[in-house]
Parts: sequence; C-alpha cells; structure tokens
Amino acid sequence: MDPNLKLLPGQGEPLENLGRYHHLVGRLNYLSITRPNITCAVSVVSQFQKTPYESHWDVGLRILQYIKNAPGCGGGNVISCRSRNAKSSFEVECRTMADTSCLITWLKKLLNW
Repeated sequence: MDPNLKLLPGQGEPLENLGRYHHLVGRLNYLSITRPNITCAVSVVSQFQKTPYESHWDVGLRILQYIKNAPGCGGGNVISCRSRNAKSSFEVECRTMADTSCLITWLKKLLNW
C-alpha cells in the first residue's frame, strides 16, 4: 500500500455489492495471520467495512496483487505498524507473560513438593 495514500470515508463511488467487499476483507484478515507484512494495509481497509467505496475496493485488490506477486514474502517477518492500540496490545502481552510466569512458578513448587 502506498504510504502517501490516505483513505477517507466517501472517496469515489459507493460500492453496490457490500458482500463482495466484506468477503475480500475477511479473506485478507485470514491471510494476515500467515502474512504479517500485509497486516497494516489490511487493518486500514478493514476500517471501511460499514460503507466501502470504490477506492477502498481498489486498495483491497492491490493487496491481493501484492500477495500474488510476492509469494515467498511474509511468515517470519517482524513488522512494525503504527497503531493506536499498540500500547494496549503490549500491556496485554506483558500481563500474559506475568500470568504465565506465576503459573510456571506455582507448578514448579507443586511438582517439587
């Protein structure tokens, strides 16, 4: 996705077939599990599920074209994405690690009894 491209609500013509857009975004979300390099672009396209326009559809197709042209990319890549939720997901990860550490410590004490 072009980093200078700004997707806004109401750009271009409204899509007539919303189901087609929802299907595309759903598939892209599924693909982003194994292709973290498309996660940021897919999250941007996902924001327009309620009222998608032709420009949003074109970006979704561009993501598919990228996937087709770069079959070996993705998987183990580490991607940095600017997100408002980055802090909260980091906090969740820290809490999860702390809970797991407590559970492991408890199990070690239980097994050594």
